[in-house]
Amino acid sequence: MRIVFVHNGPESLGVEYLSSVLRSKGHEVFLAYEPVLPGSGFSAGAEELPEPGSRERLLAGKAAGFRPDLACFSCLAESYRWSLGLARALKEKLAIPVVFGGVHPTAVPEKVLANDFVDFVIRGEAEFALLDLVAHLAAREPREKLLTVPNVCFRLDGAVRLNPPRPYIADLDALPFPDKRLFFEADGFFTGNPYLIIASRGCPYACTYCSNFMYRELYGVKARHVRRRSQDNVIEELALAKARWKPARIHFVDDVFTSSPEWLADFIWKYRSRIGLPFYCNVNPRCVTKETVALLKAGGCDLVGIGIESGSERVRREDYGRFETNDRIIAAMSLLKEAGISVQADNILGAPSETEEDLKRSLELYRKIKPDIIINFWLTYYPRTKIVEKAKERGFLSDADIALLEDGHIGRNQATGSLGKDRVRLFLKYEFMIELSCVCRSDLIFSALCRLAPLIPFKKAISLLIIWHCLKRKNFMP
Repeated sequence: MRIVFVHNGPESLGVEYLSSVLRSKGHEVFLAYEPVLPGSGFSAGAEELPEPGSRERLLAGKAAGFRPDLACFSCLAESYRWSLGLARALKEKLAIPVVFGGVHPTAVPEKVLANDFVDFVIRGEAEFALLDLVAHLAAREPREKLLTVPNVCFRLDGAVRLNPPRPYIADLDALPFPDKRLFFEADGFFTGNPYLIIASRGCPYACTYCSNFMYRELYGVKARHVRRRSQDNVIEELALAKARWKPARIHFVDDVFTSSPEWLADFIWKYRSRIGLPFYCNVNPRCVTKETVALLKAGGCDLVGIGIESGSERVRREDYGRFETNDRIIAAMSLLKEAGISVQADNILGAPSETEEDLKRSLELYRKIKPDIIINFWLTYYPRTKIVEKAKERGFLSDADIALLEDGHIGRNQATGSLGKDRVRLFLKYEFMIELSCVCRSDLIFSALCRLAPLIPFKKAISLLIIWHCLKRKNFMP
């Protein structure tokens, strides 16, 4: 079959893996790609689907030009409504099946299938489920045959059928390497970027705001959520990538790269001898030890991402389901700093119970640990995550708010979330001061700038600080 993926935004390892699996079985795969650009013509209103702008109509035409037998969309919550608009526009051009997958459709497959131009949803890991669906479509089998195909969701006799998922893929080495050509040949921008690779799937933790919580609910608490590729399998992919694409650096996008010290110890020496490129990875304060930091440094790691999320232990524990103490965070940061590894810290603003006192604790912690980069996120409520339940219980989200979230009305500032308009300026003030804390190392100058805070246009100032980070840090991982 001829299969087209329609995608916008960053490179997607998920789509690349799907493409490689499909091509391994003889299918032809194409990519209709659109970078995320302001003014793209889409405006997600609360009532109707966005009307495609000129760029989106061109993209739908490009997708149709591949003469596909099937169109696939892999969606995050942020790209879901864009994908709906493109799917509808493509369906008007071609009478072909449309399948949705990814995090958002996995969370709310019944909502996605309420759109009559979406024929199928694959929830959970999709490689083998998509192969099964493609084989079913190629054989022109009756739809009833899909009732026994795990992960595949569809409409039958006026009802939505949600098939349970098959077990996680246990042997990740059995998968072909991701099809990097798909994105690299679609846009030259990607070939100049760090090489993205994932050495494991799943996360050992279940933070309330993260989709990993939803996956644990879907697959069951007894499932083996974290699975790793063998060290040799990862090295083989990187050796091929180094020869073909010649990347300057590597970015491991595993949820927690250091969660297995035993795996890491064997991997690092092979990486150092055969690959030898500087790399970025994500760590968790609970997985940062003297031994793991020494391994990262020996392997060439020059930047790590670490989730702090709040300087308030209470907010982390009660709102986010994170149980590391501030002392543990300080110790982890100290080990990384002593090793000369730069640190990019993530912070979340707008927890359901967050007060100004909590914001002060965050500012105090960041001034103490002094990360090289701080990335502030405004809390986004993703469907079927634990924090949505918490926000509803506390009266921050109504059933109507949750329905909007499930329909993909997701924004950076949650108008339906924990921040009323009367509190936004307070949180912008602390966002500015937290961003400033890793730029301004002088306590005297920092205090003086904070006293001027009431006069500062926070949004513009924050944007300038973020741009400054990007220009300063060549290894910055957005």
